[in-house]
Formats: sequence, structure tokens, C-alpha cells
Amino acid sequence: MNMRTMTSLFMLLSASIVISSAPVQGMSFYVCTSGSDQANGQSADPFATFGHALEVVAQEIAKDNQQDINVFLRGGLHAIHQTLVIDRRFSMADGFKLTIQAY
Repeated sequence: MNMRTMTSLFMLLSASIVISSAPVQGMSFYVCTSGSDQANGQSADPFATFGHALEVVAQEIAKDNQQDINVFLRGGLHAIHQTLVIDRRFSMADGFKLTIQAY
């Protein structure tokens, strides 16, 4: 991957998501290594994988979601067995943002 491609990818990601440590309002999903991808993704019933959380987020955005979306990753080793792509599917409506953060 050349520098121009890497720069373009970084700019796309920067426009799509905010990585933050400050909590924000909106819809929230949680990921914990002891969770389940059959769970509802809420704090008491978290998803097991970051990839599944991203699939759910993409589905919510496709519904023309009109609120911020937060993904909280609980501490631990989150193994990623396939490439995760954050692309245009994760572009939020004007004024709303996707935040991915540790908790």
C-alpha cells in the first residue's frame, strides 16, 4: 500500500468514526470477550466480537439512523480473525457520529 492510498484511507476513516474516551449520547453497543454474538449488545448482554458489533452498526446506519452510535470495547484481548473494513457503510447522517472506545 503506497503512502497516497494510506493517506486516503486515513482520511476516510477520520470522516467516518471518532475514537474517543469520553462517553457520548445515542445508541450504544458493547463488546466483551466473554459475550456472545447472539446477545443484544447491551451492557448486560454484550457481543463477543468487534466484527459482529460492526455488522450491527452497519445495519443500524442503513436504517437511516438519526442518532449517534457508540461501540464500547471492554478490556481484554479481542482477537480479529478476518480483515475488518470500515467503509462508506459507516458514514453517518450529517451531525451524527460513530464512536468506538474502550470502557
